[in-house]
Amino acid sequence: RSIIHYSLLVFNSLSHRLKGKLIVNSECACFGYAVLLCNFAKNAMYNQESILRTKSKAFALRVIKLYKYLKCEHREHVLSSQILRSGTSIGANIAEAGYAQTTADFVTKLHISLKEAAETRYWIELLGESDYISLSAMESLQEDCEELLRILTASLKTVKGSSDK
Repeated sequence: RSIIHYSLLVFNSLSHRLKGKLIVNSECACFGYAVLLCNFAKNAMYNQESILRTKSKAFALRVIKLYKYLKCEHREHVLSSQILRSGTSIGANIAEAGYAQTTADFVTKLHISLKEAAETRYWIELLGESDYISLSAMESLQEDCEELLRILTASLKTVKGSSDK
């Protein structure tokens, strides 16, 4: 069910309990509904977004540690710079999406994050297959990257689905 559908259920439940008590007329009811809907939608999106923000930031921190390891231990400069750029860009674009001015802007930022995550997955594969990182490190990084890809894909489907209605 969509956020809007759920918020309508919440509003209907509240409005039945508040009849004749707080809501004076239909204008107040409409205003109250709009405020309730807006706050509920913002909180739901913030909670979903905060999960994505938390996971993308944790992944970016892992990528930064990987970058430092590659630079210090292997003296590797090209691949380490590439994975640093794409791996940290995921979270940066997610953070920027939180301040999008329109739904289209929000979708664009999430798409950029999705593309950066796909690129990062490629660099992880190269680093693992070229023996710069261990197989277990590659698999662990891939799992985290795949999780971000799944969340971003689901988020984009949700946003696109709700904007089509």
